[in-house]
Order: sequence, then structure tokens, then C-alpha cells
Amino acid sequence: MIIICEACRRERGVAVDFNYLSPYIRVAQDSLVPNGMKLRERVIFDYELVYIKSGEAMTCIDGVTYHCIPGDIIFIQPGVPHSSTVLDKPLRQPHVHFDLFYQPNSPDIKVSFKPLDKIPKKQHPLFREPVSVPNIIELPSHLRLKSPATFEKILYDLIHEYNSMLPFSDIAVKGKFIELWTYFLREVYLSQNENLHNTMILLDKIKKYLDANLDREVNLDELASYANLNKCYIAHIFKQHYGISPIKYHRIARISKARELIEFTDLPISRISEEVGYPNVYSFSRAFKAVEKVPPTFYR
Repeated sequence: MIIICEACRRERGVAVDFNYLSPYIRVAQDSLVPNGMKLRERVIFDYELVYIKSGEAMTCIDGVTYHCIPGDIIFIQPGVPHSSTVLDKPLRQPHVHFDLFYQPNSPDIKVSFKPLDKIPKKQHPLFREPVSVPNIIELPSHLRLKSPATFEKILYDLIHEYNSMLPFSDIAVKGKFIELWTYFLREVYLSQNENLHNTMILLDKIKKYLDANLDREVNLDELASYANLNKCYIAHIFKQHYGISPIKYHRIARISKARELIEFTDLPISRISEEVGYPNVYSFSRAFKAVEKVPPTFYR
């Protein structure tokens, strides 16, 4: 494990390759903190994601105070001092303590409740490295979700699986955490790139329209009318984000549907060509071979 001095921790994070992500979930639970309670300052060895389900709190992280309300996420990095004061009603805060990458000593490290000056020097090597993510300027300590329902569901599914103690639950928990972590990173990225967020909403709308019309051909003029935008702009941003034009995407999606029908039904090829909007089996076969590099009969 790389040990980084405290000054370096604050100057930079360690960029990580998530292709090797193998999280260790130390704690996953739903906590209810009484109103008016003060959680004294402490530092932790690992990472913590806290979600505010209900109630409010004033949370201080590394000298910055945040007013936390339902739908907020708090992200605590290793060695960062933090404290919290619950306001006028109980605070429900499901949370997860974790290592992003499993290490030999991961099962032995406990959740810390002490301030930094109370942690023995010999335990300082237990602090995990702070993390930075390529293409994201910084991972914030506080994030307010615009639509928290999805994050909340994933988190509660994770907590349920963690506490179920079913066979292979450790594998299931890793999967749920990766889903949760991915959602968190996307929300951070989109919050720091507001224009991209709006663009992704538009692209998702266009993709759903294309996916809903696999039984016929769709052209750019139709998409422009549907989205109330210039067709050249639609073609440009779609290819910029997905690497192919919307028309090519639609053609591939139609052929993919046809392939499924060929593989898993007894419908004749002529009927399948009609199902995906081709006027005759000959034009369908040409389009199919252009995408799949084999004729339709290959899959029958």
C-alpha cells in the first residue's frame, strides 16, 4: 500500500483504475440519530457514503459546514476530520463504510470514532489513500441529488443484502456497491457539467424514440420534428456521444431485434422482415448481412 503524507492528501488524490475495482464493504446499515445529538469530530481509515433519508443536520467536513437535507449524499474520505449536529428531528442516514479495493488487512480494520490526534501513529498506515477520478475535477464531500429515488433504492438493496447473510451475499454486495458507486460518480460528473446533463437527457429521449419504432424506418427529419431541433445538430451530438449516427443506431437495433426473432421463434424470415420494417425479404437480407456479416439463415 502506498503511504501518502497528510499534506499530500490535501493537495491531490490518487487516480484509480476502476477496471480493477473490487470493493470491500465494512459496514452497511440504516441509522437513526436522535434530534439535537452532536456527533463529535473524528477521522476514519476508509471511505464512507452517507445518504440523508429524512431529517436535517449541519455537517462539518474538513472545516466546511454543509446544511444537509433529505436527498443529500455525504462522501467522507480517509483521514478527513468531520462532525455533525442533528437539527430539530431525528436524522435517518443509511450509510456504507468501504474500501474501494480489497486489501489483505481489509477485514481487520475497524470503523474509527476518534479524532486524528487520538489515533496512535502506528495505526496511521491503515489510512486508505484519498481517491480522484479521471474526467471529474474533484469528488465533493457533499452532493445534492436532483432525483434521489434511484440512489436510495440501490443503497437499501445493498444494506438488505449485506444483512441477509445469505450464501454468496458478499458477491452480491460487491455488485450492488459497484452499481451505487457508478451512480454516485455519474451524478458528480453531470453536476459539474450541466450542459452535458441536458444533452444526455435529450439523447436518452431520442434513443427511446428510436427503440420504440423498430418496426419501421426513421429518418433525421422525423427526429428533428420530434425533438424540435435541427437535424444536423441531432446527428452531430448523437455521433459525438455514441460513436455512430442515430440512423445507423436504429438500423442496428432493428437488425438485433430481427436476430432475436430468428433465433428464438419459428416465424418465417419473410414475416420477420416485416416485423422490423423492411418491404421485402431481399432488402432485409442485404441490411442484415451488412450489420451481422452473415445472412439471416445463419442463426436459424
